[in-house]
Amino acid sequence: IKKQDLDLLKQLTNIHFNYKNPIKIFLFGQPELSKIVNSLPQINQRIGMRYHLNFLSMDDTFQYIRHRLHKAGLADLIFTNKALLEIYKRTNGIPREINRACKIALDYGFSEGVDVIDTSIMKYVFNDIYRFERKKNNV
Repeated sequence: IKKQDLDLLKQLTNIHFNYKNPIKIFLFGQPELSKIVNSLPQINQRIGMRYHLNFLSMDDTFQYIRHRLHKAGLADLIFTNKALLEIYKRTNGIPREINRACKIALDYGFSEGVDVIDTSIMKYVFNDIYRFERKKNNV
């Protein structure tokens, strides 16, 4: 998002009706958005509430994955405990990275007819992710 876009959003907060502000704006984004907002005092001062999602602990990561799989309809855990540990170590508990790694692992498992995602599959997934990112950054 650009600074001028935020300034246009700010102008919406100037609309009043019966001495009330009928428009509430919610901003969701990556840490970069927070840096932009903090650099604009006229925007930063209008923010009434902030929340930052922190990294998940190892236990929270395990529970998060189990919860997501349960909500998707899986009764049994498809990831071994060692695979869960590998996910935590490689993602540093970042939910977006956890989701990406698990999705790729599940897609891989489905395509290969695998019933259980173990550490070897997770290492393969992460090596593939990092290889793609290195190639993307060198282009």
